[in-house]
Amino acid sequence: MRVWLVTKKILYNIIFLALFVSTTRAERFKNCISGQIIDAETGAPVYYVNIFLANTTIGTTSNTEGRYQISNVPPGNYTLVISHISYETVTQKVMLNSSSKSILNFAISPTVIEMSPLYIDEERDRTWRKYFKIFEKEFLGYSDNAQACQFINPEVLHLVQGENPETLYGKTIQPLELVHANFGYRIKLIVRSFRITEDKITYTVLPVFEEMPSASEAQAALWEKNREQAFYGSFRHFFNTLFRQQFRQAGFSVERVQEEKRFRASTEQYDSQSAEGRIFLHTDYGLIKRLFFPDYLRIRYKENWAQTSFLRLPFDTMEVDLSGNALSDFQIIRSGYWGEKRFADELPLDYRP
Repeated sequence: MRVWLVTKKILYNIIFLALFVSTTRAERFKNCISGQIIDAETGAPVYYVNIFLANTTIGTTSNTEGRYQISNVPPGNYTLVISHISYETVTQKVMLNSSSKSILNFAISPTVIEMSPLYIDEERDRTWRKYFKIFEKEFLGYSDNAQACQFINPEVLHLVQGENPETLYGKTIQPLELVHANFGYRIKLIVRSFRITEDKITYTVLPVFEEMPSASEAQAALWEKNREQAFYGSFRHFFNTLFRQQFRQAGFSVERVQEEKRFRASTEQYDSQSAEGRIFLHTDYGLIKRLFFPDYLRIRYKENWAQTSFLRLPFDTMEVDLSGNALSDFQIIRSGYWGEKRFADELPLDYRP
């Protein structure tokens, strides 16, 4: 655990995420999402609306008739996001099979953005900068990847202190833009909520990733190397291999323990085949699994004690997708190595090494 943690912090990543089957980038799919977006008050088409699948690189904008189309979408369960600076953000769950064509029309309502005063007194400005530094560290993290991130328009982030000095709340009034120099992504984030309390951090974000053009082949190769390093041994890598019953081959060891202790003896050990029926069950919809396990799972990657993570369920059972993201608002509770990870270490869900 890092020295900056004065008290144990458990990270709940409450993010609207998309669900993907295992695919390669070269594959083509027949799935398509299309529709029209109009103003809820006037009925007029709304153009230049951003339409994207949350936490992916997949998206488009509406044309002058308010129409949009997203093609070649892998099968899965998604959150479609409708975003425009002058309108309320709308989200819609979308489930696509092997050859789905979904027509989704939206009537969106105008919103009034409260503008900051032209002149801000020095004390208020100094307080906001203090809060922003806290947000930046706790949201991005303390890794080398966090150091490689730069916010382009931090002024769109609204931050206030809570009922005591240990709490901080935040949200964006416009998409927050971020450049990730280690991964080669430009990211737009709708931060619906951000909260720090004494013992936990929670946030709800709707991100869309855009690959930046590389200046050279060497830079492109470095970006891919950094992405691979972030993916292997990650929370998502583990669940991808768990549900394919290949986690041992991928380098993970899984044990059941009663406490969050790295070196305490386990009460049960699992291999790739025995995990089914003892950790998870298949459901009628193959992309969704049902998790159930008591106490904690202690997970280690390639026998590296520094990469020891713990998982705990908030309920007796819960349904998750192939990336380990719960279908409800309550997520799997992570601590240890994965609990220290933050947004700067995350990759879009359509990334495949």
